[in-house]
Amino acid sequence: MSLENEIKEAFVRLASEVRVGAPAIDGAVGRARRRGRGRRLAFGSLGLSFLVAAAVVVPRLIDTPSRGGLTLRPGPAKFLSDPTAPPSAPGLHLELSIPSQVVTAEIVEATVRVWDDSGTVTHDAVLWGETPGTQFAQLIVDCAGPPNGPAPMENDRRVLRHAYRTPGTYTIRVQIMSGHCQDTEVETKEVSGTISVVQGGTPSNGPLAPTPHIEDRRSLYEAPPLEAAFYLGGGDEDGFVRRVVVDWGDGTVETLVDAPLSGCEETPGLWPSTYLDGRDVKHVFAPGTYTLTVTVTSVGCGGEDSQTQSEHVTLTMPA
Repeated sequence: MSLENEIKEAFVRLASEVRVGAPAIDGAVGRARRRGRGRRLAFGSLGLSFLVAAAVVVPRLIDTPSRGGLTLRPGPAKFLSDPTAPPSAPGLHLELSIPSQVVTAEIVEATVRVWDDSGTVTHDAVLWGETPGTQFAQLIVDCAGPPNGPAPMENDRRVLRHAYRTPGTYTIRVQIMSGHCQDTEVETKEVSGTISVVQGGTPSNGPLAPTPHIEDRRSLYEAPPLEAAFYLGGGDEDGFVRRVVVDWGDGTVETLVDAPLSGCEETPGLWPSTYLDGRDVKHVFAPGTYTLTVTVTSVGCGGEDSQTQSEHVTLTMPA
């Protein structure tokens, strides 16, 4: 293998770590070749090993075509709900870890660590800092558990995901609530941090995949033994849910949602979003075991950038 190819191969391995595209690799190798004309370069296996090892310690790079090259990606930043109190202090404490800088259409992972010595975390909510605001909230536990309720969460870790469509500086706010279970005291704590978003891709449908939703409701009413009752649907934080289809596993396929694009709303600078769309449905089976499959398809408001995700549940119907 020629020296040039050895260097290029090392760059490819490095690129897999720092997200550098092929054009940037070719350009770097070409510049090295031009500068090395008329010189004898000594770059053996030790040099290659050093270059590959550098991928572990060199900060990641962001390919920013609009700026004509590569820029250093700052490291992640951490923010505390109580900067002066250690996690071991009594009460509820939060730590938020987010990237300092991302590009548009890149999935942001906001990692939240929770310390709580007294209650059980029951809700979390996140405001991503966009205007109009997009907020995601969910129930963490339903207070079911031992006689005294679930155990307190110490050093609990959860990851929230989002992607931005427009460059700018955003403040991410995360709120955690504990309590409610067995009349325990309710406590709420909030932590916030800023993130810088630079120009990258701008697809019509965001990078996060749609999420199927399957809720078994057979226990909510007295149903015949072979009848199944579900709420089936799907959502997408950064896309428009166009279609939800259920395959009952017995040869029956049913379209639950077939939404026209005229219902898709695309606020300037934001992706369209469908928090949840679905239907209450019932289905009668013969005795046996079946695999129920719900498939959700989301798109942009022009019908482009389609994404599909499926979820499966196994049902056993008694004889």
